[in-house]
Amino acid sequence: AAEFATAAMRWTKRWPWPTAEEFKVVTAETWTGSSSFDQAQYDALVAGPNASSGIVPEGTPFHLTSVVGRYYVDNYEGDIARVTVGLSFVIGEAVSPLYRSVGTYDLEWTDDGWKTVYVSNTHTVQELFDDGLGTPYTGGC
Repeated sequence: AAEFATAAMRWTKRWPWPTAEEFKVVTAETWTGSSSFDQAQYDALVAGPNASSGIVPEGTPFHLTSVVGRYYVDNYEGDIARVTVGLSFVIGEAVSPLYRSVGTYDLEWTDDGWKTVYVSNTHTVQELFDDGLGTPYTGGC
């Protein structure tokens, strides 16, 4: 569950944005049944600011890495998991020692593997990285 949530966050929070076709395919494969691709939502997403929440200047390529990241399994019961992921920004070719992003993924195990049900911000960057809530990844990408 932690690996899936990490991959989902790394795939989504990057710039340049994935194409509409990529979003459509990934949404169908990685979200539960009621969540479907919406072209209008995608158009609004890519027309707005990048996914860094103002950390990375517009037009600057970036992605996230788990090399110095943290994760926390909030809950795991049978086929349901809630995992919080904290990742660091890679801006240009450099891993930022300061800029991080956190997301909490509610997941469901299906015949096709883990699927995302909902994404929220349950914990803060400080909780996950500085207050010791998160477990460091071993390795990372």
